Amino acid sequence: MKTSRGFIMTILSLLAVLIVLQLSMPHKYVWLETHDGNDSEPYGCMVFDSVMRSSMPKGYEVTDKRLNQIADGRHNVLIAAEKLNLSETEADALKRMLNNGATVMIAVTNFLRDETDSILAYDYGVVHCKYLFRDVSNLINQNNDNDYRPYTTIFYDKSNGSTPEKMQLYDFMFGSYLLCDEESEYREIAHVFNHDRANPYARIYFKSNQQRQKEIMKEPDEGTRLRKLEDFNEEFYKGNDYYNDDLPPVKHPVAIEKKVGKGRLIVVASALPFSNYGILSRRNTRLTSLLMAELADKPTLRSTKGTSRFSDSMLPGKEEKTPLDYVFSQPSLTEAWQLMLFTILLFLIFNARRRQRVIPVYKAPRNHNIEFVKLIGTLYWQRHDNNDLLQKKYATFVDAIRHSTAADITNIADDEENSQAIAALTGMPHDRIIETLKQLRFLVSNELQVSDSEMKKAIDSMNEITRKLS
Repeated sequence: MKTSRGFIMTILSLLAVLIVLQLSMPHKYVWLETHDGNDSEPYGCMVFDSVMRSSMPKGYEVTDKRLNQIADGRHNVLIAAEKLNLSETEADALKRMLNNGATVMIAVTNFLRDETDSILAYDYGVVHCKYLFRDVSNLINQNNDNDYRPYTTIFYDKSNGSTPEKMQLYDFMFGSYLLCDEESEYREIAHVFNHDRANPYARIYFKSNQQRQKEIMKEPDEGTRLRKLEDFNEEFYKGNDYYNDDLPPVKHPVAIEKKVGKGRLIVVASALPFSNYGILSRRNTRLTSLLMAELADKPTLRSTKGTSRFSDSMLPGKEEKTPLDYVFSQPSLTEAWQLMLFTILLFLIFNARRRQRVIPVYKAPRNHNIEFVKLIGTLYWQRHDNNDLLQKKYATFVDAIRHSTAADITNIADDEENSQAIAALTGMPHDRIIETLKQLRFLVSNELQVSDSEMKKAIDSMNEITRKLS
């Protein structure tokens, strides 16, 4: 008894130590872009939805209704997702929604290259161009580089024609820009200049090839060294004039507005501002608030239809280290851990051998269903209550018909329609089915004494119909 108490106390102590270590670990953030209303991680929408519910003047809700169910124009709609995949039906609902006077904001980080991209390009003249892929581990290394500037400037163009408002965001918030059909009329809500991104990515390339540069610089022959350096530089700049400092900066919109019918379509080149991180980060809050203000004239619905809730890949670089990771990284601690587990296993084996007991053999329980059925049948036979037996069979028959044909044969007004549905499934004559239903309803509804022959005939007719339905 003392040994058992000591074993239990040891296990509880180890569990308490593990719980304390686990609670002392920092929170593990999952950098997965879900835009889920129940997700409290950075790229979820639980906090974002809560803030919008309390701040949007006309109201804000999250809905999983289909787009054609909210296409009446009474609500503005926000569609924010990492990936968007609109079907043809949803695209028609989107067009109907805009024609009815709604403002629809589509904020997508990465379009699926299929129907959705074509719908926006051909129907609305907007093309989504992605050129920056988020990599958390690479971002951490870049932030340690004093020469790297991790921000990009967003210029927010106000509708009243005043000077654009400048905001600096982390450059991974917008890794895409929009190309618009110049022949169609649109308003640039926000834009960036490519030059804001050019120099950092040139430095990233050279920084990632530092070892190769060092090897070139060790070349003793000056002519060979200069030739290799020239080849090294040309390898990057060849076909990459986008990163050339001598080129003038190019203005690219990241949020545009187009008038369609009575409504407005707003396309944003990133969905990250519409997430927990986007609303909580002080750098992003201003932009998110300005964009949401475009939807403030009506009650706003954030629709989850047509979106892909989960990303195809997890961003690397955020793996959490656990106590066992450190234990297994040290050979001596690994051996001690293995020895402890082996000792505990031996203790459990020897303790179980001393306490083993003979397990009694129990017979499998008998199936008494047949006896139960016989008993019920005997009771009905002794009572000889044909009316009660027929009513129970008729109730079962009504449920079977409803399950197979969705028809309610207890409704006399629908006899014609119900009988046609039963006849189509069973192949029985339509007139015979109507006659059978009327006869059954007469026997069940009237409190007459049903004879054995009448009961048998009625049950046989019901069995015939249900057998052919199955």
